[in-house]
Amino acid sequence: MEKILDLIRNNLTGDYESDVNFLQSLLDEENKIIQNANTTIEAINIIANELEDERVEEEPEEENELEQTEEESVEQEQKEVSPEEKEIDDLIDVLFSKIDEEDVDSLLYRIENIINKIEGLTDTSDESQIHCTFSNEIERRIFEKILAGDKQIVITPYKNDELYILYADILLQKKRKSAALDALNRAIYWNFLNKDAREKKLEILHSKNQIVKYLDNLKVLQQIAYTAIDLAHVYDLYGQIFTELKDKKAAYGAYKLSSYYYPNDEVQELVESFEASNPEFKELSDDEIYEHLKSNEMQIGPNPKIIKAHRDITTEFLNEGRLDDAQILLQNDYNLTRDNQIALLYNQLLDVKEKREQMKQQIIEEEKAKATKKTTKKTTTKKKEETKGTAKKTTTKNDVNPN
Repeated sequence: MEKILDLIRNNLTGDYESDVNFLQSLLDEENKIIQNANTTIEAINIIANELEDERVEEEPEEENELEQTEEESVEQEQKEVSPEEKEIDDLIDVLFSKIDEEDVDSLLYRIENIINKIEGLTDTSDESQIHCTFSNEIERRIFEKILAGDKQIVITPYKNDELYILYADILLQKKRKSAALDALNRAIYWNFLNKDAREKKLEILHSKNQIVKYLDNLKVLQQIAYTAIDLAHVYDLYGQIFTELKDKKAAYGAYKLSSYYYPNDEVQELVESFEASNPEFKELSDDEIYEHLKSNEMQIGPNPKIIKAHRDITTEFLNEGRLDDAQILLQNDYNLTRDNQIALLYNQLLDVKEKREQMKQQIIEEEKAKATKKTTKKTTTKKKEETKGTAKKTTTKNDVNPN
């Protein structure tokens, strides 16, 4: 503990806000977070108390300067749009304005025109780069850590994956399932983690009764699931396909796993229905259920690589001072792993956030009190001056009027 305290104190600058931010960056390696959670967080709280006791009050004007600097730092220069991109923007706007009005053939013509142009817009000849699009920041960071390797990620100007999903939907209206599958594969090419494209692909494979391919693609969907809800949904799909395949034991196990990762009444009713019609299932241990599921080549639980990436991203958010985002990821991490150390970190992060908020509130209250005190002092001084001026005038007037 003393070593950690010394390390922290040696890095303090004396500036309150900087030092508070520094406290959030101590958890800089995921393995250190997990192994030294109690000691590290305790040290943070000790130093936070010291900062509160020793804090030098700042003038409101200085705080305004800081806020102005922060605003300037987040300003981003608007990207100059090329003529080609402007043309595509206009085509996309027209497509969506007509999507509920025009017939399928007209929409198909419009989307294919857009698809051809966005494909021609991206130069994929540089093998050191990989061009992608993502639904959110978490997807990008997961892809970067697990799949990108040493390649540089280049974000495409458009949501290519979403445009290909729309293309697939229009093709399906024309009953062109094979072409729709090709479009969805292209959507996955642009965003490997796009679960919507993968689920639509599963629907087509299921409708074509391509069960082997369906199961192969379902395995991939499970491998990339990075939230407890997504993982539960994968097990729902396993439960449905195992029910169709007449493997009641596997279906029962899949639904139990779904309920574990995301409890809900509908799935719980399915579990109870299996138990009612198959009383022997109640006697099965978790290990027996898992062994049967593994015999069907189904993975139990989240992909370990996803969990590792998840925790790396959490650490990055902590280092960036994004405590709210780190809190969300820790909550999701616990929902996926039920790791008690993660639960401990989650609660300790809440304590640190609460302490930090209390310190900020104290600063605000003290600055308000200081401002009120200054205002009161000015008002009192002004009244005194006015009183003295009145008294002086009265005295002078009395002097020049003899009794």
